[in-house]
Amino acid sequence: MNVGMVTDARFADLDRDGSQELIVTGEWMPISVFRKVDNKFVNVTSALGLSDLSGWWYTLEITDINNDSFPDIVAGNLGLNAYIQASPGKPAELFYKDFDKNGTIDPILCYYNGEDSYPPQYRDRMLDQMIYLKRNLPDTIHTQMPGLKIFLLLSNSRMQTYLQQTPLLIPFSSMRREKDSQPALFLSIPRYQQFAPLKPWM
Repeated sequence: MNVGMVTDARFADLDRDGSQELIVTGEWMPISVFRKVDNKFVNVTSALGLSDLSGWWYTLEITDINNDSFPDIVAGNLGLNAYIQASPGKPAELFYKDFDKNGTIDPILCYYNGEDSYPPQYRDRMLDQMIYLKRNLPDTIHTQMPGLKIFLLLSNSRMQTYLQQTPLLIPFSSMRREKDSQPALFLSIPRYQQFAPLKPWM
């Protein structure tokens, strides 16, 4: 089971059916839920409406915030006070592949600055690691040209993240009764609590 870059995990009986679900989160991935079916854990993240919650998640806490007897998820993300800003319309993207065929993965981060998305590294810095890119990158100050983005998209290897808010409260009482087909309810904690990443307490 390929889950992703996991940073935290919890077991909890989210739907109070007597069987605990596995809740997992991490970087460049959504808050994911696995339900035990026939002695196997099945990914039900999409069915619960959580698949779009991709972010840089660091920590999870399971507790009943609204006192309705259903466990709720409190998840800690990167926060809004960061130089990388991500949203569904302007996601941060990580392109990863062995671009120079030397046996190691070359990660290239791209994020939006205004209306354009491009790597933060200067051209010369990228050429230090991947000299063969010289024929793809003209002699410009930054690598923010359409040719590079098209080249990276053709690599077919990328991860995206959309959300930065931290923490995020997910009241599970709003979506436990699947027969009601109710969407998940997501609540962002006030902005003054978004100043820094929320990481596990020591």
